[in-house]
Amino acid sequence: MKYLVYRNDGLGDLIVSTPLLVNIRNFDNKAKICLICSKRNHIYANLLLASGLIDEIFISVDKGKSFLDFISLWLKSLKFKPDYSIILKPSTTNYLASIFSKKHKILGIVPINEKKLAVKETPNKFLQSVLFKKEKIDCRNNYEKSKNIRMVDHYRNLFLKAFNYPIDKYDKKLFKPKLEISDYINNFKTNKLISKKNILIHLDEKWSRYPISNFQIHELIKKIKYSNYNKIIITCGELLTKHNLYIFKEYDVNINNKEAEEKNNIIFFKNLNLINLATLITLSDTIITSEGGVSHLSSVFDKKLLNLIQKDHQNFLEKWKPEADDYHHIVLKDGKAVDQIIKCLS
Repeated sequence: MKYLVYRNDGLGDLIVSTPLLVNIRNFDNKAKICLICSKRNHIYANLLLASGLIDEIFISVDKGKSFLDFISLWLKSLKFKPDYSIILKPSTTNYLASIFSKKHKILGIVPINEKKLAVKETPNKFLQSVLFKKEKIDCRNNYEKSKNIRMVDHYRNLFLKAFNYPIDKYDKKLFKPKLEISDYINNFKTNKLISKKNILIHLDEKWSRYPISNFQIHELIKKIKYSNYNKIIITCGELLTKHNLYIFKEYDVNINNKEAEEKNNIIFFKNLNLINLATLITLSDTIITSEGGVSHLSSVFDKKLLNLIQKDHQNFLEKWKPEADDYHHIVLKDGKAVDQIIKCLS
């Protein structure tokens, strides 16, 4: 059978969806899977492709609201000729591209939202009538009514509604792609990290949402430095923030130098691609990061994870909670952020 899977959104979304892809493989050993991905997750999609989980990818846009976006997806569906379309990114464009293709079975996620005091479902009730199977998710009030059902379980429910497969055989583990460790990352020898106890702090744009100052982040790094970790790895997001610039200045790091710089067992990486970031995660024991794709990437590789979240995102977190055994989520409090993080490290 041929399966066209729509996951044209974020990195974390794709990672959390990998158990469903694994179970398609287990259910149908002759399955041909095409993943419709986005510019935000296509690098990870290529890792899945190289690891044999999927057979081909097609890069779409994240929003996909224009007529040209619809035509692009529709033509891809016509060309691939799927037996099943699985809509995990529930946009109207994705659904229409499937519905107007050659007749086949369509199953997908149907979010329930509230707009102008009215209940809105995507797709609408008329389009839902042509679906083979669906799984509804109540997203209203920040998932208040569905926070106890995790996204991985929604995807499992959708799969089990569509296919005759025993629930006890459904594998919920995140798929771990093959990842070769490069000899160098930004001109830094990776063998200096092998067989060491390392901690990685991913200091991206989302840290600006938390009640933690530049000074406190510096204090956190200094306290970790005197703990039992051999190396501290500092990575950045796509854009350098005031936090990054402050820390770089404190440690005399050249922001214009694309190469990694090591300062007293603290290694600073800038301009990392996803593969190199994933490699550094595999070479670390503990990850401190904001909620999002890096959290899920860390859980793929079974790392101790300290996941920083916003106070009003706790329902969202319950929904998307990373699959990690040694997991700690921290709602940072004013004046106590450093102590909260250090306590979880001990």
